[in-house]
Amino acid sequence: MISGNFLFIFGTWMLFASRTAAFAPQLVSKGRTANMSSTTKLKASALDDELDKWALEAGFGTIVSSTSAGSSGWASFRKVDVSDPPTPQTSFFVKSSRKTAKEMFEGEALGLRAMFECSRADAGPNPKESLRIPEVFKWGDFRDGSGSYIVMEYLNLAGRSDDYAFGKAMAKMHLADPVKIPLAGNPDGKFGFNIDNTIGDTPQPNPFTSGGTTKDWVAF
Repeated sequence: MISGNFLFIFGTWMLFASRTAAFAPQLVSKGRTANMSSTTKLKASALDDELDKWALEAGFGTIVSSTSAGSSGWASFRKVDVSDPPTPQTSFFVKSSRKTAKEMFEGEALGLRAMFECSRADAGPNPKESLRIPEVFKWGDFRDGSGSYIVMEYLNLAGRSDDYAFGKAMAKMHLADPVKIPLAGNPDGKFGFNIDNTIGDTPQPNPFTSGGTTKDWVAF
């Protein structure tokens, strides 16, 4: 049975993926403020402070590069590298917003985490047959109250796609039983999710249905 929570969080992930692929990187040096408005300068400084603190507390060392990956009407994106990553290949994708984490990033973080756990749970003997979901490392508000951010694994989306393998992996994730996966956020196997989220900047309510039938899906 395809649970409603996977449908809405997959939409969030696809939006993230398209945004990541759509913008060519542009190097931004830490502390560089040329051609930036005062508001942007303050926000960049606040984000730099949060990332410095997060990397140190996570045991990842220091931030060694921060590369702009574009922006949208509601968030800005960066590719970030640290001195001591969890694996040599790991980089991080960072989104920041003027809104609070509760408004912008908590639903995305929990949705991606649910997809990550369900894809891993049903990976089987060949992990390459499961969806490649970015691991979420951190989300929260800036300490100065000027905005919020989310840090996740950076995925290189270049190269040729395999639509057959993608469809097969999608089906396997949807067949994962969320009731058996605590971090899936759906302990009763109904349509919905344990938190509302957004589609871009638009709020999306996700109340749980009373059951898991086709009728309940239509109601959701």
